[in-house]
Amino acid sequence: METGILAHLSGRLSKQQELIATEGLTFLLNRSEACAGTIRQLASRTGCELPILIRYRSEQTGEAQERPDIVGLAENNREVAIIEGKFYAGLTENQPNTYIRRLPKSFGAVLLFVVPELRLERLWREVTARASVDSLLVGEQKILGGVRFCALNERHSLIMISWRELLGLMMHAAQAAADPITADVHQLQRLCDRIEGEAFLPFSAEELTSTRMPRRNRDLCDLVDAVTDRLANDKLVSTNSLRATPAKNGYIRYVWL
Repeated sequence: METGILAHLSGRLSKQQELIATEGLTFLLNRSEACAGTIRQLASRTGCELPILIRYRSEQTGEAQERPDIVGLAENNREVAIIEGKFYAGLTENQPNTYIRRLPKSFGAVLLFVVPELRLERLWREVTARASVDSLLVGEQKILGGVRFCALNERHSLIMISWRELLGLMMHAAQAAADPITADVHQLQRLCDRIEGEAFLPFSAEELTSTRMPRRNRDLCDLVDAVTDRLANDKLVSTNSLRATPAKNGYIRYVWL
């Protein structure tokens, strides 16, 4: 499969792939109004109006030592967009509640999670459950195409989208604007496809004797969860009173038909 130079080089730096992807996203947002406009359009679709952002910065540490992957700044350095990119990593203690509280109270702002497609259902449930514990969600949780979102208050929105969906929207916007950034968007798409595509290959002999096996096993369990969650969300099955069950010889999900 043709991967492009960015995906090829990142394969040599496997521990840095997630960082490369989020830095690549920061590059696109700062270099292209078409790409940056995609974030505003996403926010607008969820009822949150963002100002024109001046720039995006990576890893801006906050008062609680939280460090989002990307922060979007408007005039007077107001942080009106916090973007967290995920592939393999789980949620930290600060996510999402500390990030939500970091949003400016007097201005429209958005907290956006960008995640792999197969982790979308599970991570959305985890994020919204944590926010609900502290009563940070006020609106109904909704699905619009490949986007999950919920109002935090009258000015702020919580959004989750897959890497594939977000970069697809950016590519469409860049092509419509005849923006040469399309070549860079394509490179980042290839990188993200490679990172996600590596998750579900058969186990190799090397993995069976290395520390990579637990991570691969978790990814495959996430695949089972994603299928189950999608069926439940589409009302094709029910998981009421049923729990995920780890077993010596596998991972089991039960459903009611």
